Amino acid sequence: MTKIAILGTCASEDWYHHQDPRQRLEVRLIPRYQQSAIVSLNSKPIELPLDIEAGLSEGEAEKLRIDFSKRFLSNLRDVKPDFLIVDLLLDSRRGVVRIADSVVTNSYILQRSSLWKTLDQSKVFNAVVEPVKYLEEFAYSVRNLSSFLKNHIPQCRIILHRARWAEYFLDERGDLYPFGPKKQVNHFVANIRIRKLEEVFEAEIQCDQISIANIPAIADKQHIWGFSGIHYQKDYYREFDRELRRILDKYATVN
Repeated sequence: MTKIAILGTCASEDWYHHQDPRQRLEVRLIPRYQQSAIVSLNSKPIELPLDIEAGLSEGEAEKLRIDFSKRFLSNLRDVKPDFLIVDLLLDSRRGVVRIADSVVTNSYILQRSSLWKTLDQSKVFNAVVEPVKYLEEFAYSVRNLSSFLKNHIPQCRIILHRARWAEYFLDERGDLYPFGPKKQVNHFVANIRIRKLEEVFEAEIQCDQISIANIPAIADKQHIWGFSGIHYQKDYYREFDRELRRILDKYATVN
């Protein structure tokens, strides 16, 4: 069975839950998608406070543990997936938070944890506010990631998902609305930043691409995981599924 790992956000995993039950792909998602910015992957491990998990699900807590311990890459080395799907949504908008001489991903999970209120939030570092500096850190991290992939899992095929932050959403009746002005501008700027991040990634790491050009990235208030700028309408995931199958079939033919 084909093993697929995911680095980024649920935007790159939700296709799995929207497959036609009669034609499901014979794949295994292992490890489950890791919500980490690439800049966080290559920083020093940080010990996670014991009480941080209050209010988080076990899955969320585990993602936080992996992000702090930086063990996602070692997990990949052990599991040896056939494919790694990567999206850069976190690096393009949320970025990281500096803690001592390291950083952790500025994820919604971290912000929901008990640790968030104790952090110096002025140390949030992202591509929206500091694009030049963040791009430098990102490029360095991507080069390290490239070296790791070549040295430890050279058989793994990389797929870059060109995902975007939604600037519009569908309400419960299916009517289209823009996000509020502040969030819409934030998403718009993040979508500009992500283009440069993707250029850097593609220059360093040989990869296939999933780019859903014919279905706009529109958020859906009725999404199974709730309302978010990266929880899209169902048609997006169906198109993603078709694109992914195309890539898997290509390599199945080669092999």
